[in-house]
Amino acid sequence: MSLRILSYNIRFGGTGREAKIAAVIRAVAPDIVVLQEATDPGVVARVAEQAELAHWGSRVGHSTGFLSRLPVTHHAWHSPRGAKHPFLEVVPEGHQLRIFGLHLSAWFSKWSERRRAREIRKLDEPDIGRV
Repeated sequence: MSLRILSYNIRFGGTGREAKIAAVIRAVAPDIVVLQEATDPGVVARVAEQAELAHWGSRVGHSTGFLSRLPVTHHAWHSPRGAKHPFLEVVPEGHQLRIFGLHLSAWFSKWSERRRAREIRKLDEPDIGRV
């Protein structure tokens, strides 16, 4: 069984743009959406309702959230040392996979690329992604 996954940066929390964001999501018809800059659970809930995706998760002040057409067995945010934003982990019901949502540091220099690479390597730490 295949999954259609959408990664979507809703910029600055998406406040006031819920209907437009939901319209884009409906047009793509994903099974799971990983959101970046999803800092307001109220916005994420409204987008989920308007996009007709029954399952969602978001935390105040966290940069990642998710929407899902499928029930979710497990979801969690992990905050490894050295990562700018917590990582989101989502495990869809009936699938043997884990989906990670990341919102990496966003600067344009050699220094920031090294930082982004370090953040990605944090996914391999023992406390990340263990259900």
